[in-house]
Amino acid sequence: MERFLKLALIVLIPVILWFTTPPEGLSDTAWRLFGFYIAGILGLILKPYPIQIILLAVLSASALFLDNAKEILVGYGSTALWMIIAAFSLSVAFGKTGLGHRVAYHLIRAFGSTVLRLGYVTALLDLILSPATPSNTARAAGIIYPINLSIAESIGSYPGDTAKRGGSFILMNGYFVTKITSFMFLTAMAPNVLALDFVTKITGLSMT
Repeated sequence: MERFLKLALIVLIPVILWFTTPPEGLSDTAWRLFGFYIAGILGLILKPYPIQIILLAVLSASALFLDNAKEILVGYGSTALWMIIAAFSLSVAFGKTGLGHRVAYHLIRAFGSTVLRLGYVTALLDLILSPATPSNTARAAGIIYPINLSIAESIGSYPGDTAKRGGSFILMNGYFVTKITSFMFLTAMAPNVLALDFVTKITGLSMT
């Protein structure tokens, strides 16, 4: 019943805006598209269904009723967007496959004589991945953090009494290293790449 009420509220928003007069300066199409936009945001908040289903339903409804499939899908043609999706997919794969733990064990075996050396190794790993990963969130939270967490757990360091065995240093080191590498490369934030793409298309200026 609760899911039905949430879904009814989401559907009600674009229906109401569809049959109301748009504010001065807005076309009917823009006003109705705004209704679908608000419905999408509300769906992400209420979550009657998984996010993927909500977004796909809103996009499909907009394309069906407003006949604007070309306009709403044009953003998906951006290579920067697919780079971001690939980065987050890689991040999920690290956790699902246990690759983060395996990388951690190899790092400990090769360089694990001291916690300080492990800190340097994970910092170097972040630096190497920075130019190739179009989001520091995908890189730091999705790739580096699982590895750092695995290293901490491998040396028996967990939140609480054992944190000072090295876990808190490894994780804090990863946080601050990410701040530094984020200042060094355009790929620190996903919108940077998209913004550069927009600037190039609008102004014709090509920035390397």
